[in-house]
Amino acid sequence: MYLFFSDIVRKSFSHKLRYFGTLLAFLGVTIIILNGRFVLKLNPIGDMLMFGASFSWIFYTIFIEKLHNHDNLIITKDLNFYGMLFFLPFVFFELKGNGACPLFQLWLQPKVIIAFIFLSVFCTALGYIWWNKAIRLAGAKTTTNGIFLIPIVTVISEAILLKNYPNIFTILGVILVLLGNYIAEIKE
Repeated sequence: MYLFFSDIVRKSFSHKLRYFGTLLAFLGVTIIILNGRFVLKLNPIGDMLMFGASFSWIFYTIFIEKLHNHDNLIITKDLNFYGMLFFLPFVFFELKGNGACPLFQLWLQPKVIIAFIFLSVFCTALGYIWWNKAIRLAGAKTTTNGIFLIPIVTVISEAILLKNYPNIFTILGVILVLLGNYIAEIKE
């Protein structure tokens, strides 16, 4: 999806092979996720939230790509700070309206504080820093196509850690993802 929108914003279109490879990788991820079962269950609110998250990530990536001359740490710090400021009123609104979340009894437990710090440092700060750095090193199109490799890492981890070995659909999906990423990177 990023490829399409970034090409529209730039008004310059990528090579047909990049579109084909990206589509092939997307098809592979779809096969891995569905795993031979196609269940169409619509949830309009959830689907809108999912598309909203996808579009916000596309616009974030386009925005970060334009800021390639600025310091990566400052960009990450500023974006997270303004994101926190924007969402802070919603936190208080939720706590006030819900009334079911005892603030001090639940949030100030050591395991909750450790989990919060872990999520803040590793999942948010380092995740954004590495994403921004990857865009600068490999380009946004290559970096976003790299997201298709996440299900492959999951399949490998699941096989090693849980001894849940892939079936034919998963193997087909992995092959399509790898082939699609390879084809997408043939022509720049």
